[in-house]
Amino acid sequence: MNSQSSSLFSQLPSVDRLLNEPEMERLISEYGQQLVVDALRYLQEQARDEIRHRERLPGWVQDWAWAEEARAYLAQKQKPGLVPVFNLSGTVLHTNLGRALLAEEAIDEVANAMRQAVTLEYDLDGAGAATATA
Repeated sequence: MNSQSSSLFSQLPSVDRLLNEPEMERLISEYGQQLVVDALRYLQEQARDEIRHRERLPGWVQDWAWAEEARAYLAQKQKPGLVPVFNLSGTVLHTNLGRALLAEEAIDEVANAMRQAVTLEYDLDGAGAATATA
């Protein structure tokens, strides 16, 4: 590691220092302290990688835009992981595209079962836990 890299690494603030910035209070109230800490640690690692591989600081470090970068990271992490897609692969039941589609009647029955307590694993006649085949 050369002296320029050492100088760049020394410019990275600690997580504690970043958490004391006024903008971080809003992030913490919105996402919670642990998620904000995790985001800042992730950003620090990204900055270290940039220094190691390109011997420069990312623009958001130079501009002291840690809060904005953390907000963007957290917003991205909060997006739902499942996205509707069209299966145009030619494979009828493609394992990477989830499951087979259900008939509307089946979806309605599942939704109804989720609205109330049901005997999913309980045998009312035998007054106990149902068997795996029930």
